[in-house]
Amino acid sequence: MTKSNNNIQKNLLLITYAIILCFFIFQFKKAMYVIYIIFNIISPLIYGFIIAFILNILVKLFDRKLKVKNKNKKRLISVILTLLILSFIVVMTIILIIPQIINTIDILSKKIPNLLNNIKTIYNDFLNNNQYIKNIINKINLKNITSDTLKIINNNSSGLAFSSIHIVRNITNFVINIFLGIIISILILLRKEKVKKTVNEFIKKHLTIKKYKKLLKISNITKDKFEKFIILQVLQAIIIGIISLILMLILRIPYSISISIIISVLTLIPVVGLFIATIIGLILILPNSIIKSLLFIGIVIVANFIESNFIMPKLMEKNFNVPGIIVFIVSIISGINFGILGLILCVPILSIIYELYKYKIN
Repeated sequence: MTKSNNNIQKNLLLITYAIILCFFIFQFKKAMYVIYIIFNIISPLIYGFIIAFILNILVKLFDRKLKVKNKNKKRLISVILTLLILSFIVVMTIILIIPQIINTIDILSKKIPNLLNNIKTIYNDFLNNNQYIKNIINKINLKNITSDTLKIINNNSSGLAFSSIHIVRNITNFVINIFLGIIISILILLRKEKVKKTVNEFIKKHLTIKKYKKLLKISNITKDKFEKFIILQVLQAIIIGIISLILMLILRIPYSISISIIISVLTLIPVVGLFIATIIGLILILPNSIIKSLLFIGIVIVANFIESNFIMPKLMEKNFNVPGIIVFIVSIISGINFGILGLILCVPILSIIYELYKYKIN
């Protein structure tokens, strides 16, 4: 009876697989739309698991340090302390950034008219000294160019409006998903042992003991490597912030402490974080001195070079047991072929593959 039930289950799985495959082949656009809808529905859950995984590193630390006998109370305190620390970092960053940006915009708004007049004077002097270039510019019909530009803008205004609405909608969805993800992550962290037990029971029910043990080994390696990767990302952000602070203090760059904190916090956002931090830093420094703004760009480049080429490869090699040169080569290849996501995930994935290879040999 059991064998016949197993055969029925296998046949049903094959039929289901065949139907899904046919649907993908013959109705590809509809299939992709269905996947898009499903992903949108479950995205808060995905965000929840990712946030829970990241926060769990701090929660585990507090679980070990707190001397509270009641496990539920200990877990609740650990989760609250984790959320308080992260909230403190976010609030302090906003308090540091927003007032200084407002002050900088105010200074720039006062300086821009004089700056434009200076540019106009330099431009007129240049034309008066270069008669040939002046004649070429005079031949160009600026009125026609302006009217053509305005026509293009008017013709594409509806498209631009639609794009703006689409961007706003995507940002709103992202914020809502993150908010729901945080709530889901808190619920997961408070009951993580129960969640883990339920998942294990489900897997045990549908897999043989041998396959279950293999899956458990793979999941443990994956968890360990991704936890180390997150810790290293935080360490990387702190290191680049400290290097930037030291160089800025030496060269007497204004807002050194505030900008270095901004760099540390935003570098946690892979790839684009440092770029955003550099733009914010330039906005703050530019009203004080153009030369110091250029020096600041140089400082960010130098700090990033030192951190990327000397410090991080050593840490990666030590924690992931993969040679630094291989990490560097794989990072370049992944970045070229798979973009930002490839650049972010290549190191932990490479480490997991390397560990599984060693496990298989042993």
